Amino acid sequence: MQRTRKFLASVALVIAGSLILTACGPKDAKTPDTKTGTGTDKPAETAKVMKPAVGGELLDVMQQDPDNFNPAFSSSAYGSQIYSLVYSTLFEYDDKWAPQGHLAESWTFSPDNKTMTIKLRQGVKFHDGTELTAEDVVFTFKILMDKEYTGPRSTNVKNIADIKVGADKYQVIVEMKEPSAAIYSNLSTGILSKKAFEGTAVKDIPNHKVTMNPMGSGPYKFVEYVRGQYVTLERNDAWFMKDIQAQQGVATPLIKTYRAKIIPETSTQQAALENGEVDVYTPDAANMARLEKDFKDKFHFLNYERNGWGYMTLNVTRPHLDNKLVRQAMDMALDKASVISSLMDGRAVIPNGPIPPVSWAFDPSIKARAFDIAGAKKLIEQAGYKLNAQGVAEKGGQPLKLTFYGTAGSPLIEGIALIAQKNWKEIGIALDVQLMDFNAMTENFMKPGKFDVSFSGFSLSLDPDSGTALFHSTQVNAFNRGRYNNPQVDKLLESGARELDQNKRKAIYSEYQKIIVDEVPVIFVYANLYTDVVAKKVKGGIRNFPGSGASDIHKWWIEEKAQ
Repeated sequence: MQRTRKFLASVALVIAGSLILTACGPKDAKTPDTKTGTGTDKPAETAKVMKPAVGGELLDVMQQDPDNFNPAFSSSAYGSQIYSLVYSTLFEYDDKWAPQGHLAESWTFSPDNKTMTIKLRQGVKFHDGTELTAEDVVFTFKILMDKEYTGPRSTNVKNIADIKVGADKYQVIVEMKEPSAAIYSNLSTGILSKKAFEGTAVKDIPNHKVTMNPMGSGPYKFVEYVRGQYVTLERNDAWFMKDIQAQQGVATPLIKTYRAKIIPETSTQQAALENGEVDVYTPDAANMARLEKDFKDKFHFLNYERNGWGYMTLNVTRPHLDNKLVRQAMDMALDKASVISSLMDGRAVIPNGPIPPVSWAFDPSIKARAFDIAGAKKLIEQAGYKLNAQGVAEKGGQPLKLTFYGTAGSPLIEGIALIAQKNWKEIGIALDVQLMDFNAMTENFMKPGKFDVSFSGFSLSLDPDSGTALFHSTQVNAFNRGRYNNPQVDKLLESGARELDQNKRKAIYSEYQKIIVDEVPVIFVYANLYTDVVAKKVKGGIRNFPGSGASDIHKWWIEEKAQ
């Protein structure tokens, strides 16, 4: 669940575990209205008008320990859950997905659209009291451009030739190699304090103390992180937007303390919600019908169409998986409908490709492969494999044995692995299942490419250019864990990013979608309709942001009698 809008533009996050075990609904099911953001209960207060007040504590769930809290280096949703509240970005997006200035007060483009001049808000302070200026903005993006940078956001600056301080300390000049329609999302990384990191080599920033003790200019200040237990933030009384976004004259943020409890097990997360030990949670889809019935007087239920998917990454550089026919067979032989019906209570749809329907760039003419065991067997045979005495497909003396990696503690991921194991056995693929801690899986297997198949989730940014992080050949050290390399896809993604005409962009991204579906560097398993559950003591016009969910946490407040 993403509870703020500021990082939707910049953070296409690899996530795993029960964060992706969210409630969703099939197209023909009786699901709540996703346009209004209301579920079985109205999120706005209708019985009486409540007065906003500063105070209280919001208890959230963090489903795994974070990798870190640095917006330039974190590659997990768990890090983002914290840094999106601690750091500020140049731009945010409104409910129509149009870019709005945040740290950026105004901006202009040169006649050739290759130079962007940004005027920053004056008087913005980091949590240590120092002023945020153009030097900090330049410092942040120079990190991403540095040759020693190994974080996941190099794609954000791939089209930036230079970024520098302008005529004064509040002006930033961005020089682009080509005009870019994606420049707003590319410039939406949280801004770091130059003073805090000055003198530290880029390669050493992941180990800097501020990376795990973040210090930004956002609505909340970091207080404490206890591994395996919780992360605590406190209200930033000097937030630069406090009066601009005041609620009925009360300066924001309104909730005094934010605490994310680290709870890896899905069953324990669910129990914590029902027992009132947490106030905000995105439940397992299998539990949603019961929650909506039995707890309708206790929670707000907010539904929204996911801008992303649960998916399997296939390491296309590994034996067997370097054959497109094998990958196509795996996709065809996976019973995704069973995943959705048996593990998700039917609250999902099968994705057609790499761009979800919530995006303007979605092409409805592109269809997912139908489940077809017989057809998949033919593809395996066409690839040159024959079954050996053990019933395993074999080619050149090499049996088709693969290892699947996923996050432990998630009934959904375990269920998907077992369904895949059963389905793929029918076409001659022997699948070994390994479930473990998400960070251990990422560091030990996914990043170094020591895996065949892995399961995770991906939340896209608001611009289809975010697919670059997954499928561009230069992003192996970022989110392209499967080592996919297709020059035509690279070219399409690059063309789509610099094309300013949206109709032309849509045609470009349509071609990109077709190639990804054909080549199967990943298997898209499901796209869900999330249901965020929020305790009714939480007030403040809780609502959905398109493609995201319950948003604008800085505007929420705790009902006075519940504080």
